[in-house]
Amino acid sequence: MGRFIFAAFAGLVRRLPRKAALRLGAAIGSFLYSIAELTKYRGAIRMAEFPALYKKGLLAVDGLEHLAKAKEEGKGVIVLSAHMGNYELLLAFMGYLGYPMHIIGVKQSTDWFNEFIVGARELFGCKMLYHKEVTSAQVGEILARNEIVCLVADHHNYGGKARNIVNFFGKPVSVPAGPIAFSTRFGAQLVPAYTIREPGGRHRIIIEPPLQLIETGDAAADFQANCELYYQVYERWITQHPDQWMWSHERWAWLDENLQPKFA
Repeated sequence: MGRFIFAAFAGLVRRLPRKAALRLGAAIGSFLYSIAELTKYRGAIRMAEFPALYKKGLLAVDGLEHLAKAKEEGKGVIVLSAHMGNYELLLAFMGYLGYPMHIIGVKQSTDWFNEFIVGARELFGCKMLYHKEVTSAQVGEILARNEIVCLVADHHNYGGKARNIVNFFGKPVSVPAGPIAFSTRFGAQLVPAYTIREPGGRHRIIIEPPLQLIETGDAAADFQANCELYYQVYERWITQHPDQWMWSHERWAWLDENLQPKFA
């Protein structure tokens, strides 16, 4: 039942004038936000209306040349992004440009909602890869075809082990290895990119130059330094746009005083 109600609502939002759709989404989003089990709907409501942004000139893009130059290397591109602004717009925009796009992420706990998210992304040519299923070899094959892999890695390094611990706003956190591991193993450029909301219902995608990874010949030390490097990017983004980041919940709560995981 939830799937059909949500699909009908998404269709309604697409047909409403933008201001009416935003008012409706805000009203329903505020209501759902108060219900812990349903907070995830707020982001999905926004997904229903973003295709119209292209036609209405409500989306600006900075730094597209950095992505194009990275693609010219021919080794694929790893886009490093974060849960900022309407980050789904970044995926949609890559597909809009005709770039084959893949995102590694977590399967949603509700099947019909997961199907909606995956289906919406596939409309723009973005394929979903579940982090518990995808292998390093598969990522290598994608990059060998000079395609794009997007990693949204501002969350805890899930898996029950405390690894890759870096300083994040003055406190230790365990971070995903993927951005550095894939870039160094396959030679793909690591391109930071994020989105922010702007006044007037506008959005901006900001693509930065590829990260210059540290290479001293000491693999272990370089890996640690590069994990710190990419998390410094996140810290800079969040410092500049603290109201745009939506993954602060329990971000520093996963490690105990001995830097061991509290949760499996």
